[in-house]
Amino acid sequence: MLFRKILERQLVHIQGVDIEYALSKAKSDGCASIILINGSGGDIQAWEPIWEGIKHLGHVLCYNREGIGKSNISGLPQTLGVMTDTLRNLIVHLQLPPPYIVVGHSFGGLIANFFARSYSKDIQGVVLVESTSPDDIQKLPTYLGKTGRFLQNVFDFLSPQNQKNEVNNAHSAPDLLEKALPFPNVPLVVITGSQSTKGWFVPSMVTSLRGKHQKDLVSLSPKGRHIFAEHSGHFPQLTEPQIIINAVCDITIVEPNYNG
Repeated sequence: MLFRKILERQLVHIQGVDIEYALSKAKSDGCASIILINGSGGDIQAWEPIWEGIKHLGHVLCYNREGIGKSNISGLPQTLGVMTDTLRNLIVHLQLPPPYIVVGHSFGGLIANFFARSYSKDIQGVVLVESTSPDDIQKLPTYLGKTGRFLQNVFDFLSPQNQKNEVNNAHSAPDLLEKALPFPNVPLVVITGSQSTKGWFVPSMVTSLRGKHQKDLVSLSPKGRHIFAEHSGHFPQLTEPQIIINAVCDITIVEPNYNG
């Protein structure tokens, strides 16, 4: 996958923190604001394959969470609540109007999930791309296996240690989601890659459980539907971007169900 560097990156200072983002503003009023949320450690560059395909649908925002790109580190523990507040502050600062279509990849799906519950009256729809579910955090580590744990330990050793980062605070996310407001009754598209990771790294039990968790995400909304990206693994936005583009497009033509 070759990136064309089509995103015009900008930097904004909000409440003592620099946040790197890219924004495409719609030419007309009354459009939805499409919010793209990266996976853990992911850069906004990963959204480039879908950018041109959705920017005509409304305002489009993507941003780097702290420590990624030029976004600096606040020093606050990056809990799900803190990360959601950061996104909300950015949206308000940039004056992006509702309704919002929230698209979350991997760990970013947790943020999309919590943001939709926290601001349900402003949500037009949600797209979860290979999203992490609360059950992934609670149940999958038990089945990682020796190889998976070994590789994780190597990764931790080679990576800068930051006990306040989002991965080290992920354990609190399931409880926060359980106590949150109900998921809104809006269109929800769950996109799952069909090409599973090789078994030597991810045991078959993990693959099976994660598949069940993906189906459970669909049930968050009575308007939920499940789409399989047949030729993709964990990054359908890179390998089959049209699937994400189509999902967002389908939501934009639905009459917004919010009290704006």
